[in-house]
Amino acid sequence: MIELFLFVSFVFVLVRHRFYWKVTEGSIFEKENNVFMAHRGQTYNVPENTLESFQDAIKTGFDWIELDLVTTKDGIIVCSHNFDLERETNGKGWINETDSAALDYLRTGVYTHPSNTKELPLLKNVVLSLPKTVGYNFELKTFTLFDFSMIRPLMALIKEEKIEKYVVSSFNPFLMGIIKLFYPFVKTGFLLEERKYLWFTHWIHPNYLHPRADMVDDELIKLSIDHNIEILVWTVNSTGGIQWCKDNNIKGIITDSDAHSINYI
Repeated sequence: MIELFLFVSFVFVLVRHRFYWKVTEGSIFEKENNVFMAHRGQTYNVPENTLESFQDAIKTGFDWIELDLVTTKDGIIVCSHNFDLERETNGKGWINETDSAALDYLRTGVYTHPSNTKELPLLKNVVLSLPKTVGYNFELKTFTLFDFSMIRPLMALIKEEKIEKYVVSSFNPFLMGIIKLFYPFVKTGFLLEERKYLWFTHWIHPNYLHPRADMVDDELIKLSIDHNIEILVWTVNSTGGIQWCKDNNIKGIITDSDAHSINYI
């Protein structure tokens, strides 16, 4: 029954957006020539998606961080790229089936940084620990297409902590559509790794396209200009790639590179 309700709701979103949608004013790029986002933080010395990786990114000069978010069984937002605890941590099972209190005993980075593992951070603790000037690219991971459990707690945190510089992104077009319906002021980014999903942009109207780097070409750039949708590309690490983005007026770049190196390009 709930699946039917969600499906009908999304159809309503599509119709509303297709015929009554208006562009959200403003851009995260208005006052900056280029926005470089640290992909999951700076991960040379510490595990990805940890408070320490975000702090390292800021220390090296990044103003924006990209971070992956999932929710626990009790609805708490956690910074992690995967639901599967065995992919990154010393735990077992799935984050969405685990209460947040149980995460206190886990360490992440057990495979990538075995001698320097860190706590699996709650998003709220990350926001409280970083400067107010930091910009966030919140990438929402969902366990199913109709998993909307993260929307309300994320919006509540943004309001409570008065976060001003942020964009909410996801590969899930249903999630992006629901956010635009109930929170039209939120700037959204639709993540893409295949062109066949581009048609969703005509219905969910994201503020930004977040294509995989090898998808970006003259055709995609023209589409973004024609539809007034800015590009924020992932993940560009080479000097040549970053320079190409600059030359083609792609202002948003998600990267694993060091901010000091980028400044010299």
